Amino acid sequence: MELTDEKKSGVDIPLYTPNNKRQLGLQDNAKLATCGDAPNCFSTSADDSQHMLEVWSPRAGDAMGELLSTLKAYPPGQNGACLTPGGSSSCIDGGGFQVVKETDGYLYVQFEALKKGYIDDAEWLMGKDGLITLRSSSRVGSTDFGVNGKRLNYIAVTLRGKGWTIDEITPKSHPDYFYAADDARDQTFDQDRRKGTEMENARM
Repeated sequence: MELTDEKKSGVDIPLYTPNNKRQLGLQDNAKLATCGDAPNCFSTSADDSQHMLEVWSPRAGDAMGELLSTLKAYPPGQNGACLTPGGSSSCIDGGGFQVVKETDGYLYVQFEALKKGYIDDAEWLMGKDGLITLRSSSRVGSTDFGVNGKRLNYIAVTLRGKGWTIDEITPKSHPDYFYAADDARDQTFDQDRRKGTEMENARM
């Protein structure tokens, strides 16, 4: 099936953040939600360096409109080849995405993995100062295989080209996140390592 720029996930999941059991959207402190302990979430409201992001600074103009148009132009799969299970893949968000809510100052988008319908929740909120706060998190699992970071970096590249100031998410800025993602990929896709783990478990 050919993917479109925007595709509904078809997965009906309550709109809450499993990491901390709080509703999405504006919290009681007038900010977006923080993150839990798992390395599968980023937020400008986070209280630790491994989940914290700096705010995005747009150029003057219709920032939310520019962000929305960039998100709607996001290519499901990031133009990567989605390989069969057992091999590494550059396919990100191969299941498509859906803009769930949009207002003058808030955007909420669901991104879906190609396999098993896993959903990531991403939110952007514009403050009175014109800066953009954001949160992007997986709903389940202890790691996201680096997907949230890759997605935000991909979107940021386009916006930087339009004059936005956005810090890149890198192994230097978030080492624990990248270590967990790399380790999860190794355990999932490295057949020799997986066989060794299975043999060790069989001996126990």
